[in-house]
Amino acid sequence: TYTMARPISPNQRWVTKDQAADYLGKSRRLIDYAVDLKLNNLGNESLHIKKVGNQILISISSLEETPHIMTRQKVTV
Repeated sequence: TYTMARPISPNQRWVTKDQAADYLGKSRRLIDYAVDLKLNNLGNESLHIKKVGNQILISISSLEETPHIMTRQKVTV
């Protein structure tokens, strides 16, 4: 079952992966893929993330400023 993430407050600058998924209207799985690419320096360079404890937070402004968020690594031959 799917549960909604905590609503984003007006002054909130950083969101959880669940909140980012709701904000973008995408699935949590796609956000996980996008963050993994960023953490491994394989894509999503403009996405700003930070770790707080065992949680990863994503900057709302970077979500708004990133025109296309990669969820899969491109294979070039």
